[in-house]
Amino acid sequence: MRKNYCIRLRLETEIIEMLKKQAEQEGITMSALCRQKLGACSKLTKIEIMVEEMNKKMKCRC
Repeated sequence: MRKNYCIRLRLETEIIEMLKKQAEQEGITMSALCRQKLGACSKLTKIEIMVEEMNKKMKCRC
């Protein structure tokens, strides 16, 4: 996958340490872990939008 953007975040020290530990346990870089977490979040958002659209369409048919 092509990397197009750089995002800078300010996070609490505890969160950074938690992310570092999780990345180390999974054997991946911290940036890869963050990309996974962001990707999972966007997939959930897409599903929520689809469900909302389906609900709107079903209400119109009644």
